[in-house]
Amino acid sequence: MRVTESMGPAWETMKRALFRPFNIGTWFSFGFVFFLQACAEGGGTGGFNLPSGTGNSNRHPSGGGDSADDLAGLAHGLLAHSGDPLRELFADPGLIIIIVAIACVLAVPLVLLTMWLGTRGQMMAIRSVAIGQANVGELWSATRGAASSLFKFQLAMIGLSLLVFVPIVGGGAAMTVPAIRSGASIESVLPVILVLALVAVLAIVPFAIVGAMARNFVAPIMLKHGLTAREGWKRFWAVGRDHVGSIIVFFVLRLVVGFGAGIVGLIAGLFTCCLGFLPILHTTLMAPYLVFERAWTLEVLASMSPDFDLRGQGGAPPPEGYGGGGPAPFNPYGGAPSGNPYAPPGYGGGYDPSGGGGPPQGGFGGR
Repeated sequence: MRVTESMGPAWETMKRALFRPFNIGTWFSFGFVFFLQACAEGGGTGGFNLPSGTGNSNRHPSGGGDSADDLAGLAHGLLAHSGDPLRELFADPGLIIIIVAIACVLAVPLVLLTMWLGTRGQMMAIRSVAIGQANVGELWSATRGAASSLFKFQLAMIGLSLLVFVPIVGGGAAMTVPAIRSGASIESVLPVILVLALVAVLAIVPFAIVGAMARNFVAPIMLKHGLTAREGWKRFWAVGRDHVGSIIVFFVLRLVVGFGAGIVGLIAGLFTCCLGFLPILHTTLMAPYLVFERAWTLEVLASMSPDFDLRGQGGAPPPEGYGGGGPAPFNPYGGAPSGNPYAPPGYGGGYDPSGGGGPPQGGFGGR
């Protein structure tokens, strides 16, 4: 598995897709695809998303205040200035249940729609970068089955997360609401809230890891071979378990690169009088990074196994001089020759005249 070596070919893929030739329509097409992808990723960098905010500028002027005291003061001030209505709300569990039920009825359909669009966008982004084109209609049709499988996987993850976080939230409510109803100060229950918040953060970590692995590695494999999420995980882990260290390095580097891209995106938004922060405009401005990031993942996957190589599938025929009507070009990742003329050298492997060892037939959605 080649992590840093794959960055160069990924950069070349980005330049071919967006700058050779430059076409503003192409940028907006990619921007729309990545906007759909952001529906499932919260507008972050994809997998281990970075916070989008830059922090609160109204901090304690001395810079040495205790954060727990600040939280306690904020909560105490909220209760002190809210008067009786907030305490009456805590005193009426039935009213709380009604409010939560109404919120769920309104929010659940919207959340499901956003997730569904996001999973479609994730698969469309993978295919668009793999073929170097962003024909939205074709991408939408070609990724229907794979996106459906990914959406089911995301629903299963939400169900598991509810099993974990509902008891945490319920336990916190059971310990804090009675105390507040009895007139206790917020400072007395703040330690319980902080401990539960720490437990929740620790519980998030496994879900974040699974989500990042699915987004970056399993989803492309599902798309290529037309697999369910479970089958995609099995096929990936059969190879990926031998590259755990490299996978960790990959995600660490992605965090660093994503942080730098976030700063560039912030500057670009400010220089466009904040118009660059509008959803589709933002992903259009960030298209070079977003295409590079997806291409990098595809290059890393291809270096792990020819079975995971999606590069160039479904795209235009190779240009003259890269195989033409003769034999397919040498595949540096091993196995059968590849139809991808841009595959970077130096990953080892060799040409098998019998054609064995190459990627399975079928392309996107094939078996």
